[in-house]
Amino acid sequence: MKNFILVALLIIPAFLSAQNALPTEFTWTKENGLTNFIVISVPGKTKSELYSKASEWERKKGLAIKNFETFESFGSEGIEERLWCKKFMGSENCNPVKYLIDLEFKDDKIKFAVVFIDVKIDPTKGWFPYELHDTTNYYNKKGEMKAVVKPLLDALPTYFNNLSNDLKTFITTEAPKKSEW
Repeated sequence: MKNFILVALLIIPAFLSAQNALPTEFTWTKENGLTNFIVISVPGKTKSELYSKASEWERKKGLAIKNFETFESFGSEGIEERLWCKKFMGSENCNPVKYLIDLEFKDDKIKFAVVFIDVKIDPTKGWFPYELHDTTNYYNKKGEMKAVVKPLLDALPTYFNNLSNDLKTFITTEAPKKSEW
């Protein structure tokens, strides 16, 4: 009986902490759509260091800052021309996708959230918003993803995971030291 209690005391906290773990990768599910946010772990960096490096990364990527809160968070808008591409009559047709990401900073970590995406389906019309969490319009009655949106919805997690990994790499890579010459 003592062994059972000891094992239970060891397993229950591990189980509970695993359930409370913050997401580190974007995924797409039929039930929830795109993951609400991920957390990028950057040990040893202060909130202000992370903010400064993320601002520099944003400028290098050509993103546009959309809102400021002093060293707490900022939003960045970007456009990806080739995120949603489809084959049509033997040729590839791509629709530009505009997105807004929100970065929040704490010591040792960054919260990376995708706030919205818009797609330009017809160049003569404006941007069309895509719902990231209510997925009812993206699946047919059989529960299968509709073919027209599948390329985009399959690409979203990979794109934003690559973008967040690029941010982390930029922050953690030391700048080359300048030569004394």
